[in-house]
This record gives sequence, structure tokens and C-alpha cells, in this order.
Amino acid sequence: MWQDIQSITNYRPAPTACDSDVSIPDALNSFYARFEAQNDVTVRKTIPSLEDQVLCLTTADMRKTLCRVNPQKAAGPDNIPGRVLRECAEQLVDVFTDIFYISLRVVCHPNVPKDHHHHPRAKEVSSVLSQ
Repeated sequence: MWQDIQSITNYRPAPTACDSDVSIPDALNSFYARFEAQNDVTVRKTIPSLEDQVLCLTTADMRKTLCRVNPQKAAGPDNIPGRVLRECAEQLVDVFTDIFYISLRVVCHPNVPKDHHHHPRAKEVSSVLSQ
């Protein structure tokens, strides 16, 4: 819509100049790489205890989930449009259910404290940018 309004009014915004500070990309890389640098613990296979309730997913649950995918939403990181998941739910339900159970059988979790699994907040990112 904004492109149409700009073409109708012949509006051309002034080109924005890039920041000349070349240290910002390096600061951001260092900031986000710290999560990988701290994770030096080997992974271990988790075995559920007898008291744990095993997660159960039926094909009906998977079908219901696939049919609820919003076809108007953008594709995810796998570039599969929601429309395809929704329209091919019947064909995909058995495959996805099998993949889910295979992933449960071979799951490995890193043995790291919970504080290493935190996501940066806007305040932390802005503090890196302001350095």
C-alpha cells in the first residue's frame, strides 16, 4: 500500500546513509557468539525415569495441528508455506508423527545450567551497541 501511495504522489525518500562505525557488526558477533563459547559441555542422552510421564502424540493430534496452520503466515526457516502444510496434512501426518517419535527416542540435551539458556534482551543488545 505504501509503495502505491509513494508512486501516486511521486514521493522519493532521501537515501539513508549507513553508520560509518565498522565496529558494530563485530560487537554484535561477539555478543551472540558468547552463548556458543560457553557451551563446552558434552551432550548426554536423557533417559526418562519411571515416574516421568511419556509424551504421547496421536496422528489425530498431528492432523489437527497441521489443519490449524494459518496459510496466510510467512513460511518458516524451512521455506515450506503454511498453505502446503495445511493442504497436505493427510499425506504428512504419518510421516511427521514418525519423525516426532524418532526425535524423542534419540534426543540429547546439553548438560548446562539454565542460566546459559537465556536469550538476550533489548537492553543487553543496546548496551553492546553503545560500547
